[in-house]
Order: sequence, then structure tokens, then C-alpha cells
Amino acid sequence: MTADPLAGVRLGKYQIIEPLGIGGMSTVYRAYQENLSREVALKVLPPQLRADPSFLERFHIEAMALARLKHPNIIVIYDADSVDMWVFIVMELINGPNLRRYLRNPISMLNALRIFHHIAQGVAYAHSKGIIHRDIKPSNVLMDVSDNPQNPRPVLTDFGVVKLMESPTKLTQTGAGVGTPEYMAPEQCQGDAVDQRADIYALGILLFEMLCGKPPFSEGNFTSIAHSHIFDPVPDPALLNPSISQDLRAIVQKALQKDPALRFQQAAEFDAAVMSLIQSSGKSKPISRPLSHPLYTACSVCAAHNSNTAKYCWKCGTAMPASVYQSNQIRQGQIICEACAAPESSSFNFCTRCGEPLRWISCPHCRAPRSLAQRYCMQCGNL
Repeated sequence: MTADPLAGVRLGKYQIIEPLGIGGMSTVYRAYQENLSREVALKVLPPQLRADPSFLERFHIEAMALARLKHPNIIVIYDADSVDMWVFIVMELINGPNLRRYLRNPISMLNALRIFHHIAQGVAYAHSKGIIHRDIKPSNVLMDVSDNPQNPRPVLTDFGVVKLMESPTKLTQTGAGVGTPEYMAPEQCQGDAVDQRADIYALGILLFEMLCGKPPFSEGNFTSIAHSHIFDPVPDPALLNPSISQDLRAIVQKALQKDPALRFQQAAEFDAAVMSLIQSSGKSKPISRPLSHPLYTACSVCAAHNSNTAKYCWKCGTAMPASVYQSNQIRQGQIICEACAAPESSSFNFCTRCGEPLRWISCPHCRAPRSLAQRYCMQCGNL
């Protein structure tokens, strides 16, 4: 393993303590600022960027613009500097995981919409100041648990970093725009000039992932994913998560239009559409809520865990004893987690017992949903 070249190094008035995360464009470190006696986050950019004679000028111009952003859902920029070969940005240190790690545990749909609302507010504010993010994705959202661990504050990071990484022609050596392929708008995949509507597309991908457990296009290399963004229809989110309402489905589909002119034109407009769902859900009942685990019993033949409402074993198809279930208690939309065999609702994106993604299909005989791990249907006992 290559030793970290910045381990224990002092960059100006900042003493490096430890790495916090490594990305494709930068490494983030925990550091201590002695003159103010505080810990900060240092985002250190690749040293080879200094070979570009225009980079430092663009870096300082962009850093000054970012430092003027003051919003509770945008990271605070304290400083930007260069020492020797190193160029870095000094930011507030957020106590909490990024959104990608946060989503490993199941969240209700209402909570997902609230998280999206805060992120969209930050994006809309930045757009109002003339700044486009260009790389909105779960790993660029930090969940601050300092004040309220049960309801963390989403904080968007890395504003402007993608723009700094771009060459003057705005193209990489492969001819595609800089960014993360799973979250790039079609025009960005083609290396075209982008505006705030590319961020709106990325927000749509982010919302899709929070609702469905994965981005719409995530299989393959950069070229295949970019091709899907440009040419392939976006999967219907309601087919991946049946609890998605038609109103929410329409909102997601509008945000993910191939043609920027057909999307929401402003992040605030996108946010307002989602907020209307949050407000309407508060007047009646939550859009979705986690359920407690039903009781389960072991199959007498293969010992697989089965819900106490199962008529047949999900693994071997053996009929379960009549004393184990009540036929009128069969839950519609129940499936078995592939990883831990816990019974779950098919409307969930993740298992509430082990946190693994849930994938489901319909029984060809009775149409009851079941997971890919279930060889036999718990409702009718057929293969």
C-alpha cells in the first residue's frame, strides 16, 4: 500500500490529522487549525493541476465565489490556498456520514422527500447566485448529526470542484464532460455546455435512487452508462417501488427528461412540486412508514425462516403447519430478504433487518410479489 504523502504534514497553518475520504478528484482530510483552535476539513486537489498555468487563477476566482455562499444546506468554505505542490480548500468539518452511507439503512419515503427538499433548497440558492454544482450525488451530501441525530441536516459539498477540474475546452481526454456518470445529464455526457438544468437532472437521479434503492442507470462502464442517459428511457420508478404515487412518479419523470427544455427549469420549481406532496401527506397519513417485523418460524424440512403468515416455505416449497399461519392474515406485498430471509414489505427499498437492497418480482400464477430469492410463492406455493 502506498503511504499517504500528506500523513502528518503541515500545510500552512493546518496540521493534517487523518484522511476522511478519497474521491476521484480529491482527498479530504481532518486537520487542525492552530490559530483558531478548531478542527476543519481540508479538500486537497491533485498536485498535477498546478501544471495548468490558468488553474490557480481559476481556483481562487471560484473559491471566492463559493465562500460567498451562505446556506444551511451548503458546506461553509473557510479558506483556499496552495502550499508547495498542494492546492486545497478549507471547509467546516461535518459530523456524520455521507448520504450514500446513510441510505444503507432504510428510510421512509416521507423522510426521503424531506431530505431531497433540503438538498434542493441548497441547489436553488446556489443557482440564484450563478453557481452550478455539476456533480450532485449521494457521496457529495453529508448528513450532519451534531444537533439532531434522528433528523440530520443534509449538507451539499463540492460546489465548483468539477468546474475547476475541467480543461478550457470543457472536455476530458475521452471527450465526455467531467462528472460522475450515474448522475450526469445527457448533455453533460456528450460534453456540451451545461446550465442549471443539468443539476436538476442530477437531483432527479438522486431522488430516484432514494426512492428505488439505486440510480436508473448504473451498470457497465462510463460509455454504456452515458449511452443510457442519452438514448435509453428511464425506468418507471413505480415499477421498482409500487408505493410511489402517480404524482411523485410524474415529478421524477419530468426531472429526468432527455431534453433540458422539458425538465423543471428551476430547482425551486422542482422543490415546490415535491413540497406539495410532503404537505398533502401531512394532512392525512405518511406516504410510507417502516413496519415492524412479523413473527417468523423455521421450516420443518429446510429450516429456512418463514413469516408466520406463509402457507408455503419460500425456499423449498414445503407446506407450513396450519397452526403457524392464519390464512386471513396473509399480507399483500410481502417478500423475503435475499440476504437474511427476513419477511419485508415489497414497498421497501432495503431490508429493515440487515439493510440489504430488496428486489422483487411477481408470482406468475397468483401475481403476489416475491423476492428473487424465493423459489416458491408463499401465497400459492407454486414455483
